[in-house]
Amino acid sequence: MDTSSAIGRPDSAEILSQQAAGLLAGVDRSTELLIAAPEDQRAELEGLMLLARRVQAAMPLVAARAGFTAELRAQLDQARPEAEATREREKEQRRRWVAGIGGAVALLGLGIVTYRTAQAVTSKVGPWAKGRVAAGALEPEQVSA
Repeated sequence: MDTSSAIGRPDSAEILSQQAAGLLAGVDRSTELLIAAPEDQRAELEGLMLLARRVQAAMPLVAARAGFTAELRAQLDQARPEAEATREREKEQRRRWVAGIGGAVALLGLGIVTYRTAQAVTSKVGPWAKGRVAAGALEPEQVSA
């Protein structure tokens, strides 16, 4: 059960997410967010927020090289056909597995139906055929002849 729905206060993950968004925007909202935090979580959150401020302060701003996006796009365009071919091979392999399993299930079903049919025919014909042969062997006309 998450804390935000239980008592109307945001949970730890939500508070840390808001802190990270504030730091990226250049605003430190740790004091107001700690006030909104549940009392039992404030000490842990305060330590994590301090760590986030230190990491943010230690990270220098870096600008991408001018040709970076063009190079990245070209690399992705080169990799796309291979990735699509791999996806198609995997898709075809899944189709074959499904078809094979479907065929095995159909064959099993056919075997069961055949077995049941043979069992039903044997149970219906078997006693009659035996009765006819036995009765025919004991009929007086055949015995006297």
